[in-house]
Amino acid sequence: MSARNWASIWKHPLFVAVAGPVLATAILAAIGKLGVAWHWLVGVAGTVWQSLKGPVTVPMWLLLLAGGILVLLLVVLVRSIFPLEVEVTITPPSAAPASLPRVDPLTRLDALETTLLRHLAKADGESLQINDFQMAAQERSQLRIERALEHIEKAGLGEWHRNVATGPRFALNREGRDRVIAKGWA
Repeated sequence: MSARNWASIWKHPLFVAVAGPVLATAILAAIGKLGVAWHWLVGVAGTVWQSLKGPVTVPMWLLLLAGGILVLLLVVLVRSIFPLEVEVTITPPSAAPASLPRVDPLTRLDALETTLLRHLAKADGESLQINDFQMAAQERSQLRIERALEHIEKAGLGEWHRNVATGPRFALNREGRDRVIAKGWA
């Protein structure tokens, strides 16, 4: 429907005749519920006040205070037994021996993997879904695309990002970004 049709529907007599009473009924029903909610809120507040100041051998506020202190002590005890801090040790990646020349991972890629890397470079840092790669490579087989992306990952040039909403996505990591820039693909 075009914008012109939508603008005219608001002025249509049938719409006004139906929407007006429905809207008025909803507003009046909401206002009627406010009185019930206010009465209930005042009743709850009065009950709480009466129970806090009532003639009891041990005042209710003292019991609540004791319960709060007990909960606080339990939280402190649990945190001292099970600390929230996690010790993380970071080890630098092992460097290749000086006697072996470093092989460029881009030279070990086949044509499909190279096409996927070029498409990642064009994406300019964005993570892409598998169907994006299928369209870019004009490849129908999702299995071949996944295998090529896994090979790129094993070469140390990319990584998977798992997302509940959009599914698995693939993006270049730092090494891959630097390599595609050095190749002039980005």
